[in-house]
Amino acid sequence: MKSITNPSPSSSSSEAEEVEPILFIIQDDCYKHLYKRSHQPMEVFERPQRLRYVNLGLSSTLAWISNQNQLQIYPSINNQHPSLTNLIISNHFIVSKSSNRINLNDTSFNQIHSSSKGLVSSSPSTTTTSTSSSQSLSSKVDQESSYLDQLIKLCRHTSHQHQLGLSEVPDHLPQGDLYLSAGTEFAVLGAIGACYDALDSVLKPNQTSTSNLQKPSTKAFVNIRPPGHHCTDTEPMGFCWANNVLVSCMYAHLNYAIDRICIVDIDLHHGNGSQQIVWEINQRSQESSNSSNSKRTLKISYSSLHDINSYPCEDGQLDKIREASLNLCVGNSIQQFIQNLHLEVWKDEIDFFDRLYPKIWNSFQDHMIMFFKITDAIEENSLIFVSAGFDACELETDSMSRYGMKLPTSFYHRFSKDLSQFSQTYTKGRVISFLEGGYSDQTLLGSSLSYLLGLIDYPIDFEKVPWELDRIEKILKLVIKKPNQEIEDEIVLIEKIREIFNYLDGFEKSKIEMRSEIKKMGKNKIEIESLGNPSESISGKTRGMKLRSGRLASHSKNKSIEKDQIGIDSMEGMFEKMKIGKEDQDEEKVKIKVEEKIAPKEEKIEIKVEDKITPKKEKISPKKETITPKKEKITPKKEEENKTQTQRLKLVWKSEGIN
Repeated sequence: MKSITNPSPSSSSSEAEEVEPILFIIQDDCYKHLYKRSHQPMEVFERPQRLRYVNLGLSSTLAWISNQNQLQIYPSINNQHPSLTNLIISNHFIVSKSSNRINLNDTSFNQIHSSSKGLVSSSPSTTTTSTSSSQSLSSKVDQESSYLDQLIKLCRHTSHQHQLGLSEVPDHLPQGDLYLSAGTEFAVLGAIGACYDALDSVLKPNQTSTSNLQKPSTKAFVNIRPPGHHCTDTEPMGFCWANNVLVSCMYAHLNYAIDRICIVDIDLHHGNGSQQIVWEINQRSQESSNSSNSKRTLKISYSSLHDINSYPCEDGQLDKIREASLNLCVGNSIQQFIQNLHLEVWKDEIDFFDRLYPKIWNSFQDHMIMFFKITDAIEENSLIFVSAGFDACELETDSMSRYGMKLPTSFYHRFSKDLSQFSQTYTKGRVISFLEGGYSDQTLLGSSLSYLLGLIDYPIDFEKVPWELDRIEKILKLVIKKPNQEIEDEIVLIEKIREIFNYLDGFEKSKIEMRSEIKKMGKNKIEIESLGNPSESISGKTRGMKLRSGRLASHSKNKSIEKDQIGIDSMEGMFEKMKIGKEDQDEEKVKIKVEEKIAPKEEKIEIKVEDKITPKKEKISPKKETITPKKEKITPKKEEENKTQTQRLKLVWKSEGIN
């Protein structure tokens, strides 16, 4: 066991020993949802490494509050749930890693995503080329199989699609908002598995534990991607392949008899998928109640605060705007509970909290109270879920929040605090939060820090908030970007954050796991060759296809995106870029490193292959083939490069000890 030393006090803690710990769940499988179809990943907002900045927000939270309570770090302490491993246990937080993955026959998932009609289209392609993505995929994916089964098969055929120069996403789906890779399979299955672990921990706590440090948690935060609230029951969109929150609703109902759930969505964008599924569940519930069946059915309330100008309403479609503006909370023969609030402009934080916040919170609160009253809710059988999207934060990039509708970072502290207190009356204090949006480093770090401190009702001096922009920038720089740089001020705090974050970070480990998973799937030849060869990237667009969503319209033009935000299409390149302590390692240094490992053998192999295949051609001297640091790119003849590519990769992997 290892104790982390305490930082100097930043603010006073109020009776920390009386606080119920928040369960924070990490799922490293989510890092495997890689964008691999283009060498310009900056065109896509969603990247798995963004999860690290929420973990950094957690690390900052723990460091900030640890002035009164020593953090206990345990190396691999098994949780009562076999798929959870406790990493940090304190009075305020229990941090656990999940290894849970659902199976393809998962009942809860298949009840929410019950139809696969929207995933693989059976209609002829509208593209003008002779071979389309959908035509290629339809021959490999059984259109009668389940949604989840089809999704997994699409993941496993991504390499083949790329080799054909086609998108891995079927033509009829939005190419700009969606992507797949072999690792997406593990990310989707693992994300849902982590949600189940959170529910199991909150709804089936360990009744035998007497330790004050292992009190049952009534609240949880699940740090997962891809997000889910845009995914309908049949069709993925808006970065979302599975609706994590609604699948969790069904799991809670089927396994713990939870029959009343309030979903509160604070993402910048309207959760059109969640609202559609909620409507259908409530409709089925009403139809069932009209029959002779007296069993209590699942009823769900959906409340959303969002920008009506943004996706999915951005194109001005009447039905999308109408759905994102619907407000209905009635029983009787309708039994629908839908609430939509729109973000408004504010001058400063004083204006926001004096004029707008009371209106927002009172609207949420009144709707939830009415829902619980109309549906005869029982406290024991009720829950609150939060679709915790952070992309409405004032720290978000302008390319995401293009219409200037934002929330102050302090909103997340006040909101989670108020919701936590509200839950004590209606759900026995049980609130489970699931990460949705948030697409910049500052946003995810600052918002998660604010939200988590509010969730435990930690007192804040608003003259000096922990999420001040200068401090956020300092943490990002000294923990992620330049972790070896000397710290000039707030030394104890920054060192504490470094220590906690490095202990929790599983980004590097997932690289090794991904390679192992690919081999198990029998795709070693196809996938591993593509992992280490960024030069053979395929364009993200299916030939003849247009981007179907305006969500990414202005992002490709934005030039202010931080270097560490930009992913790399290959697994090897991406992890090399994002590795802790190597943020500043540029492409040239990577090439030099590779050259040192493979150059001598590479020369020999190339000469031998060329002699054998083209004996009449003049040999290219080793001197010409030598890679030098000054050269930006190796440019041998195309034929030679293709013939020796596999041999080069095998040498690199062998030199790194990978079989």
